[in-house]
Amino acid sequence: MRRALSALTMAALAGCSSSDEPVTQEGLVQALQGADLGIVEVIDEDPNDSRMVPGEYQHHVTIVLEEVAPKGGQFFICNDPAECSEIKGYFDGLASLAGPHRYASESGRVVSQLNRGVSQETADQVLTVLEEM
Repeated sequence: MRRALSALTMAALAGCSSSDEPVTQEGLVQALQGADLGIVEVIDEDPNDSRMVPGEYQHHVTIVLEEVAPKGGQFFICNDPAECSEIKGYFDGLASLAGPHRYASESGRVVSQLNRGVSQETADQVLTVLEEM
């Protein structure tokens, strides 16, 4: 009986991970700022004003990066990875316009699209942040 209980406990714990926790706008912004990307400005966009991008998302954050100011990148935070998958697919379909820097977080709850002028080094730093989300 103890073995069965231990196996059930281990199976339950295996299903729990940090990716089960929701991504917050504050957490995303703090992680990006902590990565020393050269963020000049953070803009909290109204998701209702961002409806050119399909899908459901709770937050839309735009950052201005020093290296490409007044441009930078945008981030979409979703409650459900399927919602963010739709957004990622949208940007992937517009690759010639959206540029090469289109990423999704490890949890699938954050999608980013960076300006094509952003250096690969900065894009890699963003990708590192997203891998932790």
